[in-house]
Amino acid sequence: SQQIRAGVYVPRDQLAPGDLVFFDSGHHVGMYLGKGAFVQAPHTGDVVKVSNLDSGYYSAVYFAGIRVAR
Repeated sequence: SQQIRAGVYVPRDQLAPGDLVFFDSGHHVGMYLGKGAFVQAPHTGDVVKVSNLDSGYYSAVYFAGIRVAR
């Protein structure tokens, strides 16, 4: 919950590489890579994966994009 408050809201169509993307009411976070791709660790014990914001599941549970000051 601290991560989502650490920056400013970014509309989905204005995400830039390095922005944090949150899903499922903020319970899951990834880092945006660009062109709809983001990196995430899906669950404990799984490997880090590159996924797409436009896939059915992630598109449906997308919550917010946050840009953290650098």
